[in-house]
Amino acid sequence: MPETIQDIKLQVRDILRDGWDNSDLPVSLVDRDIHTGWFDDGKGFPQVGVTNTNEGPFGGGQSGFSAITGDGSGGIQTRSGSVMVTAFAGSRDDYDSVGLEEYQADQMAQEIECIIGQNQSPDSLEVLSVGQKSELIDTDATPTEHSVQFLIQYAWKKTPPSA
Repeated sequence: MPETIQDIKLQVRDILRDGWDNSDLPVSLVDRDIHTGWFDDGKGFPQVGVTNTNEGPFGGGQSGFSAITGDGSGGIQTRSGSVMVTAFAGSRDDYDSVGLEEYQADQMAQEIECIIGQNQSPDSLEVLSVGQKSELIDTDATPTEHSVQFLIQYAWKKTPPSA
Protein backbone atom coordinates (compact mmCIF):
# COMPACT_ATOMS: atom_id res chain seq x y z
CA MET A 1 0.00 0.00 0.00
CA PRO A 2 1.38 3.42 -0.88
CA GLU A 3 1.85 6.58 1.15
CA THR A 4 0.73 8.58 -1.86
CA ILE A 5 -0.20 8.01 -5.49
CA GLN A 6 0.67 9.69 -8.77
CA ASP A 7 -1.66 12.59 -9.64
CA ILE A 8 -4.93 10.88 -10.54
CA LYS A 9 -5.51 13.27 -13.45
CA LEU A 10 -2.25 12.08 -15.02
CA GLN A 11 -3.14 8.43 -14.39
CA VAL A 12 -6.55 8.78 -16.05
CA ARG A 13 -5.06 10.77 -18.95
CA ASP A 14 -2.43 8.07 -19.54
CA ILE A 15 -4.99 5.25 -19.32
CA LEU A 16 -7.14 7.03 -21.93
CA ARG A 17 -4.16 7.72 -24.20
CA ASP A 18 -2.93 4.12 -23.98
CA GLY A 19 -6.33 2.62 -24.75
CA TRP A 20 -7.73 5.14 -27.25
CA ASP A 21 -9.09 3.65 -30.49
CA ASN A 22 -10.13 6.02 -33.28
CA SER A 23 -11.80 3.29 -35.40
CA ASP A 24 -15.38 4.47 -34.84
CA LEU A 25 -14.72 8.23 -34.74
CA PRO A 26 -15.40 10.61 -37.63
CA VAL A 27 -12.40 12.72 -36.49
CA SER A 28 -9.41 11.01 -34.86
CA LEU A 29 -7.65 12.14 -31.70
CA VAL A 30 -3.90 11.97 -31.08
CA ASP A 31 -2.21 11.80 -27.66
CA ARG A 32 -1.93 15.58 -27.31
CA ASP A 33 -5.72 15.86 -27.77
CA ILE A 34 -6.17 13.91 -24.51
CA HIS A 35 -4.78 16.15 -21.79
CA THR A 36 -5.21 17.45 -18.26
CA GLY A 37 -6.94 20.76 -17.88
CA TRP A 38 -10.05 22.31 -19.35
CA PHE A 39 -10.70 22.96 -23.06
CA ASP A 40 -7.54 24.07 -24.87
CA ASP A 41 -8.41 26.73 -27.48
CA GLY A 42 -5.12 26.10 -29.27
CA LYS A 43 -6.07 22.50 -30.07
CA GLY A 44 -9.59 23.01 -31.42
CA PHE A 45 -12.13 20.16 -31.56
CA PRO A 46 -12.26 17.28 -30.75
CA GLN A 47 -10.35 16.84 -27.49
CA VAL A 48 -10.63 15.24 -24.06
CA GLY A 49 -9.86 17.12 -20.83
CA VAL A 50 -9.22 15.53 -17.42
CA THR A 51 -9.88 18.00 -14.57
CA ASN A 52 -11.20 18.68 -11.06
CA THR A 53 -9.77 16.22 -8.56
CA ASN A 54 -11.85 15.77 -5.41
CA GLU A 55 -10.62 13.31 -2.76
CA GLY A 56 -11.11 12.47 0.90
CA PRO A 57 -11.23 9.62 3.41
CA PHE A 58 -13.94 7.04 2.89
CA GLY A 59 -15.39 5.70 6.11
CA GLY A 60 -13.25 5.28 9.21
CA GLY A 61 -15.42 7.42 11.46
CA GLN A 62 -14.21 10.77 12.76
CA SER A 63 -10.53 9.80 12.55
CA GLY A 64 -10.77 8.85 8.88
CA PHE A 65 -8.71 5.70 9.56
CA SER A 66 -10.14 2.35 8.56
CA ALA A 67 -7.33 0.20 10.03
CA ILE A 68 -4.00 0.28 11.88
CA THR A 69 -0.80 -1.04 10.33
CA GLY A 70 0.34 -4.46 11.54
CA ASP A 71 3.32 -2.98 13.36
CA GLY A 72 1.20 -0.25 14.98
CA SER A 73 3.11 2.57 13.27
CA GLY A 74 -0.01 4.40 12.12
CA GLY A 75 -3.42 4.39 10.60
CA ILE A 76 -4.52 3.27 7.17
CA GLN A 77 -7.06 5.32 5.26
CA THR A 78 -9.24 4.25 2.42
CA ARG A 79 -9.25 7.33 0.17
CA SER A 80 -11.91 7.87 -2.47
CA GLY A 81 -12.34 10.60 -4.99
CA SER A 82 -13.25 11.63 -8.46
CA VAL A 83 -12.02 13.46 -11.53
CA MET A 84 -14.00 14.93 -14.39
CA VAL A 85 -13.36 13.70 -17.93
CA THR A 86 -14.92 15.83 -20.64
CA ALA A 87 -15.10 14.84 -24.31
CA PHE A 88 -15.36 18.05 -26.32
CA ALA A 89 -16.77 17.17 -29.75
CA GLY A 90 -17.49 20.67 -31.07
CA SER A 91 -20.15 22.04 -33.40
CA ARG A 92 -21.41 21.21 -36.88
CA ASP A 93 -18.83 23.67 -38.28
CA ASP A 94 -16.08 21.28 -37.15
CA TYR A 95 -17.35 18.40 -39.35
CA ASP A 96 -18.13 17.65 -43.00
CA SER A 97 -21.76 16.67 -42.35
CA VAL A 98 -24.45 18.02 -40.04
CA GLY A 99 -25.01 15.62 -37.14
CA LEU A 100 -21.46 14.28 -37.03
CA GLU A 101 -20.73 16.50 -34.02
CA GLU A 102 -23.34 14.60 -32.00
CA TYR A 103 -22.09 11.26 -33.33
CA GLN A 104 -18.49 12.25 -32.46
CA ALA A 105 -19.56 13.14 -28.89
CA ASP A 106 -21.40 9.84 -28.52
CA GLN A 107 -18.50 7.77 -29.88
CA MET A 108 -15.95 9.57 -27.70
CA ALA A 109 -18.18 8.91 -24.68
CA GLN A 110 -18.40 5.22 -25.55
CA GLU A 111 -14.62 5.05 -25.93
CA ILE A 112 -14.09 6.63 -22.48
CA GLU A 113 -16.59 4.25 -20.86
CA CYS A 114 -14.96 1.24 -22.53
CA ILE A 115 -11.37 2.19 -21.61
CA ILE A 116 -12.14 3.01 -17.96
CA GLY A 117 -14.35 -0.08 -17.70
CA GLN A 118 -11.41 -2.26 -18.77
CA ASN A 119 -8.99 -0.58 -16.32
CA GLN A 120 -10.86 -0.95 -13.05
CA SER A 121 -7.84 -1.35 -10.77
CA PRO A 122 -4.67 0.00 -12.38
CA ASP A 123 -1.39 0.36 -10.48
CA SER A 124 -1.88 1.75 -6.96
CA LEU A 125 -5.66 2.22 -7.28
CA GLU A 126 -8.01 -0.31 -5.76
CA VAL A 127 -10.83 0.74 -8.05
CA LEU A 128 -11.42 3.05 -11.01
CA SER A 129 -14.93 3.34 -12.43
CA VAL A 130 -17.21 5.44 -14.58
CA GLY A 131 -19.73 7.38 -12.52
CA GLN A 132 -22.28 9.94 -13.59
CA LYS A 133 -22.47 10.89 -17.28
CA SER A 134 -23.80 14.28 -18.43
CA GLU A 135 -24.35 15.68 -21.89
CA LEU A 136 -23.12 19.26 -22.10
CA ILE A 137 -24.82 21.06 -24.95
CA ASP A 138 -23.79 24.70 -25.24
CA THR A 139 -26.71 26.40 -26.95
CA ASP A 140 -25.18 29.83 -26.27
CA ALA A 141 -22.44 29.01 -28.79
CA THR A 142 -23.26 29.55 -32.45
CA PRO A 143 -23.53 26.91 -33.76
CA THR A 144 -24.34 24.72 -30.75
CA GLU A 145 -21.35 22.81 -29.31
CA HIS A 146 -21.60 19.23 -28.02
CA SER A 147 -19.64 17.62 -25.20
CA VAL A 148 -20.05 14.71 -22.82
CA GLN A 149 -18.71 14.75 -19.25
CA PHE A 150 -18.04 11.87 -16.87
CA LEU A 151 -17.39 11.71 -13.17
CA ILE A 152 -14.65 9.06 -12.89
CA GLN A 153 -14.47 7.60 -9.40
CA TYR A 154 -11.48 5.94 -7.73
CA ALA A 155 -10.31 4.52 -4.40
CA TRP A 156 -6.95 3.61 -2.89
CA LYS A 157 -5.46 2.74 0.51
CA LYS A 158 -3.09 5.25 2.08
CA THR A 159 -0.53 4.03 4.58
CA PRO A 160 1.54 6.09 7.03
CA PRO A 161 5.03 7.22 5.97
CA SER A 162 7.81 4.71 6.49
CA ALA A 163 10.10 5.43 9.41
